[in-house]
Amino acid sequence: MTKPKRSPDKIISRIVRKVLARPWLPPAAMMMEARKFVLIFDIVSDTMCPWCWVGKKNLEFTLKETPEDVDIKNINWLPYFLDLTLSEEGTSTEEYYQKNYGDARAGERMKPLLISEGRKAGIDFTTYFNITHFRPTLRSHRLIEYAKQNGKQEEMVEALFRMYCEEGKALNDISALTQVAERIGLNGSNVRAYLQSKSNEQQVLELARSVRGDHSHGVPTFIFSLCDHKDVTYTLSGAQPPEVFTNVLEKLVAHKKRLKRLDQTKKD
Repeated sequence: MTKPKRSPDKIISRIVRKVLARPWLPPAAMMMEARKFVLIFDIVSDTMCPWCWVGKKNLEFTLKETPEDVDIKNINWLPYFLDLTLSEEGTSTEEYYQKNYGDARAGERMKPLLISEGRKAGIDFTTYFNITHFRPTLRSHRLIEYAKQNGKQEEMVEALFRMYCEEGKALNDISALTQVAERIGLNGSNVRAYLQSKSNEQQVLELARSVRGDHSHGVPTFIFSLCDHKDVTYTLSGAQPPEVFTNVLEKLVAHKKRLKRLDQTKKD
């Protein structure tokens, strides 16, 4: 049994419907899209790390000056735990610094530099130095994963840093975390129920273990890669100034251009 032929009018109509369904871009925009260098960023951080917020702000400053031919496709925040042994009641800052840095007054020694660098990045760390106890950050990292699933990871990371460093609220406080979630448009009742459960806890811990093994032994760590050449990566550690981030972006774009020339040579 032969398949009936479609009429030319029906075929043309079907093609037109498909074309009209595609997102429309003017010719100049289509050419620009084709030329863009697509980058992916993975950022390893702990929400209790003030330098992670400084690094984030410095990166954002750099991205405001990103050339038109560079497209930041994805910024992904990955969990890290500076101290998984912290109790719910918390560990005094002096005890924490003594244990981890061998100097109970390490925080005080860091204060002038952090306040100075924070001011440059638009952050006021005055309240941060009123914190008397460090508490576990697992709930805050779970909340970042929850926000990611709801398309609000970037907003959540910023809101958590602000809540902790500028408002001095504990990162394991379910009420404070719920309020932050509501601020960025998430359903407070759903968030509270999520945080009161153990949902996603093991996944976040496993992801942190994987990140520590593969990429990072400290925070913040910034991992930059090309979308279509993920083996091409640059890694930066620490709260680098904007010019360092700019330099890395320029190197990635230059590397991508070399790869394109090589591909073109092979085709020729």
